[in-house]
Amino acid sequence: MTKKTGTGFAKGTCVTTLYQHGNFKGWKVSFSGVRDWRHADYLKKGAKNDDVSAIKVEGKGCVATLYQHDINGGWKASFPEGTYNMKAFLARGAKNDDMSSLRVRRSKIQITTSQTVKTTMYDCIKKTEICDGTA
Repeated sequence: MTKKTGTGFAKGTCVTTLYQHGNFKGWKVSFSGVRDWRHADYLKKGAKNDDVSAIKVEGKGCVATLYQHDINGGWKASFPEGTYNMKAFLARGAKNDDMSSLRVRRSKIQITTSQTVKTTMYDCIKKTEICDGTA
């Protein structure tokens, strides 16, 4: 039997939940898996355009990157695993009620025998953005 997270998805799955209001009230939509949620997919899932104020990212090593427009358009803000109310949402560079798509990735890290952490690819978290080798 597969264990489920509080969102009903299999444990270990990346789950990103967007919330209408900064206090986690109003509508909410959960996105599962590692993939791009382009604007059309984002809307089909039930999210509202330009109406998000908080986010929760679940799953070890999971990182959600929000975009102002479709993927790679306008501003972007990245959120590693955690819960972000509106204050934390804004502190990471997101804009209130101004996002239209998201990308979910899992960080690629490896623990070496010397107990240090190094990246195995260009994926990394650096301050408030994802370093994916494209910027």
